[in-house]
Amino acid sequence: MWHAAVLVVCTWGHSNGQYITCLDGGFTIPFGVNDVHEVDITCNGLTCTTKLANSNFKGFVISTTSGTLTTTSSAVSKNSNRCLAHADKSAKPSVSFTWSPSPSQYYTTIYVTLVSGKNGG
Repeated sequence: MWHAAVLVVCTWGHSNGQYITCLDGGFTIPFGVNDVHEVDITCNGLTCTTKLANSNFKGFVISTTSGTLTTTSSAVSKNSNRCLAHADKSAKPSVSFTWSPSPSQYYTTIYVTLVSGKNGG
């Protein structure tokens, strides 16, 4: 059995995740939070899907404190696959990701940042 805490924040950010420095043990917040949106997240086993409740979003940064993350979405993998960031700023209705535990650690905290738009525009 695995245990995970999933934490979510919504913020303004970069046009793509290539230049974002991901944090393994906390939220990656490109700029200050200017707006708050309701976020939905559902998990089935080790795969989770997250989205804004009432609109699309432009980017994401998802990181784990242990194990690795994968996604079928257009993403940049960082920190030995412990972080996923959006590869482009196109509108996204949702993003799904799968957590793979490390051989010695079957629990994690997953941090999810959804980017609603570019800062200042």
